[in-house]
Amino acid sequence: MLLPADIMHNGYMVEPMKKCERVVSIGRLYWFVNEWVVKHPFDYDELDKKWDKQVSFYDSMKGIKYYDGYLTNQGKPCKTEFVRGTDNYGWYLFQDYECDTTFQTRGDN
Repeated sequence: MLLPADIMHNGYMVEPMKKCERVVSIGRLYWFVNEWVVKHPFDYDELDKKWDKQVSFYDSMKGIKYYDGYLTNQGKPCKTEFVRGTDNYGWYLFQDYECDTTFQTRGDN
């Protein structure tokens, strides 16, 4: 199972962890894809300060700056296509019997 890495330290996982044979740490994952937009209007100056060189067009008649790039699900500019998950994750291998848990990283055999 793919679960958050720290779930093994929670009290409600005491019994299930007795049957966990292996935990392989994989770190943070990229879960969500940001939306690609062309000429999305932004009417505030923070875009210039935080996202330098990502304003593609300024309409002086309307006083609106347009952004050409990725947007997060909150509608904010983002420099990458993917959003990273907030937790570290690991693969958990559970068995039908009680066993000792082995911890591994991705590079271990």
